[in-house]
Amino acid sequence: MDKFVNLIQAAQAIAPTAGPPAELVRLTADDTPIVLFTHQVVEVILHYAREPEISSYVHCNGGGESRCALCLAGRSLEERYLLPVYLPLSRSVGVLPISHSLRPNSLLCLLLPHLEARAEPVSPPPLLFVRRQDTRFTVSSGLLQPGEDDGAAVVKAFRAQLADGRVRLVDMFPRIPNDRLSAIPDIARLLALKGIPTALETRA
Repeated sequence: MDKFVNLIQAAQAIAPTAGPPAELVRLTADDTPIVLFTHQVVEVILHYAREPEISSYVHCNGGGESRCALCLAGRSLEERYLLPVYLPLSRSVGVLPISHSLRPNSLLCLLLPHLEARAEPVSPPPLLFVRRQDTRFTVSSGLLQPGEDDGAAVVKAFRAQLADGRVRLVDMFPRIPNDRLSAIPDIARLLALKGIPTALETRA
């Protein structure tokens, strides 16, 4: 017998509470221009769910503990810093995910000198060009040209939205409840092979 669910409620259960606050910056082998305006970040713990039903990064439901369906299924954890940046091409604020790695040519290692320099006000703010090739990153710097929008008004509005809770950086990635994750066929089969019950509660 078919088990029916309310589609509206099912979608609401996995949807971010406030919607994505900004564009997710996806680095490629081409230059992506960014302008740094803060060194404050939000830390998140994620899993990559490769199943076609999701095919994206999602929040760990237990912070690496045993109450997360993806942890129990053996999916690796990935920690990220979420750094807001100004994107001069779209004249908007984007969120740049940064891994914790400090190896040579890692994004964090290359950004740190610019973040440290940004601790002191600079006018005009430095313009960075970032690119990624596999696990190697390159960061080069320049200056905004005279008359080019430095994003001050956009950044001010974004800061206000952060301050009053209208946007949250953690909402860049979905948080899918365990019961929804364990209902996905591939995940359900993996949990079954491990002898793990699929009736898991999502930790608040």
